[in-house]
Amino acid sequence: MATVNQSQAPYIIEEHPLNEPRPIRVIVVGAGAAGINFAYATQKYLRNVSLVIYEKNAAIGGTWLENKYPGIRCDNPSHNYQFSWNLNPNWNAAKNHDLERYVKLKHKVTSTAWSEENGAWTVDVQDEATGETFKDRGEFLINASGFLNNWKWPDIPGLKTFEGQLVHTANWQEDISLQGKTVAIIGNGSTAIQLLPELQSEAQKVINFIRSPTWITPSFAQKHAGPGGTNFQCQSPYNLDTQPTNTPPDSTEQKEEFESDSIKFLKYRKAIEEEISATFGLVLKDSDAQAQAKALLTQYMKHKLGEDSPLANPLVPEFGVLCR
Repeated sequence: MATVNQSQAPYIIEEHPLNEPRPIRVIVVGAGAAGINFAYATQKYLRNVSLVIYEKNAAIGGTWLENKYPGIRCDNPSHNYQFSWNLNPNWNAAKNHDLERYVKLKHKVTSTAWSEENGAWTVDVQDEATGETFKDRGEFLINASGFLNNWKWPDIPGLKTFEGQLVHTANWQEDISLQGKTVAIIGNGSTAIQLLPELQSEAQKVINFIRSPTWITPSFAQKHAGPGGTNFQCQSPYNLDTQPTNTPPDSTEQKEEFESDSIKFLKYRKAIEEEISATFGLVLKDSDAQAQAKALLTQYMKHKLGEDSPLANPLVPEFGVLCR
């Protein structure tokens, strides 16, 4: 005859459906493109997930929010930068899909630690508004902070004792005035190339210090942008070869047209992608496309600089196009 140990706690039946996922908490660092995309996927596909996104800035957007230096541009028409689940000419993905509710703004993650015993992460978070620090715990930690927002000054002797004003492009001071001043730009990467023409029109003198040559090319897919590959100016109708549109480019009317006609908008984006993807041969070493691009862009840069310009040799690279 079986007996029951009355000292043991009775068995408790858990009231939830069979195969129901167990509750988990997910902590995401950063509300830029990756964080927003993860929030959408979680909301649509996962169950029993408690999600929080800690964002150090005062608004969402990440790199797209932080970079505001003069002359900043996309390397191809910005219509190509979109979520596949929010094909819309307006930048409102987080708001439209109610993703902002997961985000805590002005909250900076300062440290993380994994506990093998508990199978969870412990995260230290600082509330930038109050200065208070608290801990959060989650089974999953997603690093969506990217690699373009932790800027620092280069290690240059004498930089700390420089008596002039220091300005970093990743932390641009929008109220700065350069009228009548001498400005030194360090570097000749994409940022410097975009910044230099803007500053030289305002400052009294601009000096650009460079260490090595770099390729300076026309924008990608520029025939789908404004005249000469520039930003749209909303002044004249723009006709796409594959699908004409009769509204001024980048205007309110064009955005409304693309929003109401998804097929036309899709064709426009596909045309951009097709032109960019067709240049894939450039990344193949010793390919005909690479050789042709190098010869063409060498000629292009020397023409822009001036055939006899002393700047040609230090600026035009010997390495392949897209090599760095």
